[in-house]
Amino acid sequence: MRQRLLILCSLLGLVACGSSQWRSGENSPKSFEPPQRVYFYPYDLVWRAAQISLRYPIQMNNMDTGLIETEWVRMVDGYQAPFETNLKPQGVRYKISLQVVRGNFEGKKSVKVTINKKMERLKNFFVEPEKLESDLIEERLLLYRVQRELQIEEGIRNSNKDGSAPPVPAVQKFEPEGKIYRYRGKKKSPPVRPEF
Repeated sequence: MRQRLLILCSLLGLVACGSSQWRSGENSPKSFEPPQRVYFYPYDLVWRAAQISLRYPIQMNNMDTGLIETEWVRMVDGYQAPFETNLKPQGVRYKISLQVVRGNFEGKKSVKVTINKKMERLKNFFVEPEKLESDLIEERLLLYRVQRELQIEEGIRNSNKDGSAPPVPAVQKFEPEGKIYRYRGKKKSPPVRPEF
């Protein structure tokens, strides 16, 4: 009985020591690994989908190194999750960087996309910015957008029999001649459109 009590107390002590580690922002589970996903598509398609998915001004766009980085975005102008109803904090800004890497996964060619979001709070001009942690919602959303763009592209390519992208439709001319337009029961001639 005494041994069981001793084992139970030591286990509780270990759990208490381990859980106190997670309370600080530096050692939280979020900070261990940034969100990433592996896609089984050609590198060029994943690169294009990543560019389309980012809806912020891009500061660096280097396909050779596989890095896309946005400019600093103020939190007020950035993404807000649908369930967040509170006002966004002032003085907070963030920068998103995507690392796109070619590789092989289980013998298949693949592309891994990793997203880092650097957040900081600017208190005033004289003090260094305070580093903040992301809630990882926007990063996961960006990975979802990349996946959706790839699926849309794949659907467009599969809609053609030969596998190529469909041609861009030509602009059709509006020619109302020969049609009769009715307006409040009266016959009306077609509208005259000036030729340019």
